[in-house]
Amino acid sequence: MKINHALSILLLCGGVHSAAQSAYVATFVWKSDQPGFMSEYLDGDNIATIATSQANVMVSASPSLDKMAVRVLVSVPKESSRTVEVNPDEVHLFKISDKGLEVQNRIDATKLAKSRERSARIGAALSGAGAAFNNTTSTGTVTNSDGTTSQVEITTPNTQAQRDAAAEGQSNIAAAQGFGAALVASALKRNTLHPGERTTGQVLFPKQKKGENLLIEVVIDNVRYRFPMQLSKKDGTASVREALPIELAQ
Repeated sequence: MKINHALSILLLCGGVHSAAQSAYVATFVWKSDQPGFMSEYLDGDNIATIATSQANVMVSASPSLDKMAVRVLVSVPKESSRTVEVNPDEVHLFKISDKGLEVQNRIDATKLAKSRERSARIGAALSGAGAAFNNTTSTGTVTNSDGTTSQVEITTPNTQAQRDAAAEGQSNIAAAQGFGAALVASALKRNTLHPGERTTGQVLFPKQKKGENLLIEVVIDNVRYRFPMQLSKKDGTASVREALPIELAQ
């Protein structure tokens, strides 16, 4: 693919699209093996697409909590006679630095979900243990055997604090479980796509610094789709810089 040709498509389509333009860009399919490049904004995210007769690959990247989420959509043109294999292990993120391309390791969504739930359970246990030592003290008057009275302090467990700690712990565990379920459900899954089919999901990577230059690479059936992006110095969101030629993976 010629870079100039790809950029002319980007300039033709414009940087920000109306709803009608976005729908057009999202469904545009090239009819030959020469890939096309498109860029559009959707809900504040810059989505970049490389379209070929093999597959249409769309990517976006943005901070997600303390991680970098790379969202990928792969579709196969209806006119195609091929099936393609989608594998989340073939989605790569590189940091572009003076040292070259620095590989960023993927973060397993299932392991992250389990880690969050484990942390919530540990926190609930510690909170409950602390509440067990939470006591209330009251004063009272007692009558002695000789008829005199004395003031005494009575210490009893603070059962309300214990109930509150238990309820908060269970709430935190439930929230962690819900977060984990959503995280796993949104992860890109291994899939075989036939003509007219598509799949989408996200792949997690370590959080990147604002202003960093990145390269997202998606390998589909031994073909590399590469998207150089730059993170905003203001909010860390990614914007596409240009399109790179697709090439066979080594």
